[in-house]
Amino acid sequence: GRLARNQYDAAPEKFTTPEGVRVSHILVHAKACEAEARAREVLARAQQPGADFAALAKEKSDDPASAAKGGDLGFFSRGKMAPAFESAAFALKQPGDLSDVVKTEFGYHVIRLEERKPASRQPFETVRDGLMKGLAESEARTRRQQVLDKVNAGIEVDQKAIEALVAAQKSGARPN
Repeated sequence: GRLARNQYDAAPEKFTTPEGVRVSHILVHAKACEAEARAREVLARAQQPGADFAALAKEKSDDPASAAKGGDLGFFSRGKMAPAFESAAFALKQPGDLSDVVKTEFGYHVIRLEERKPASRQPFETVRDGLMKGLAESEARTRRQQVLDKVNAGIEVDQKAIEALVAAQKSGARPN
């Protein structure tokens, strides 16, 4: 278990789930007529007290996949979305917070934070068995290789016998 613990402590990033956000968005397609103005109008409606963002997304969003789910894009960590979209999404603090209108290559987005997950490290207890198994497998591989190396070291090549055989075959003679 000590080796597994050392492995866990040596590479914390391997066992860390990065910070994630779950957002919903409403997209006004870049090609839409008056796209930015329409996005600002959507934002104004989303900011109304008691506004139903999911219903608004179903009605107004030009992203059909997420619109069907009320704009929900699910959880993602950094490095997965367009940079402007991502920085706006991660800047939102409280569930329900809305971004200003964000421009990406897809168009204009209004983003609503649904949920935030801070970065977290998996407890050693949950990864210990997997680490132990991996260590056992790599130990077994090392042992197999050591056995093979010994066997191969014990095989001596009789170069003269091979040359004689090749020469005999070339001359058409049969080795006795």
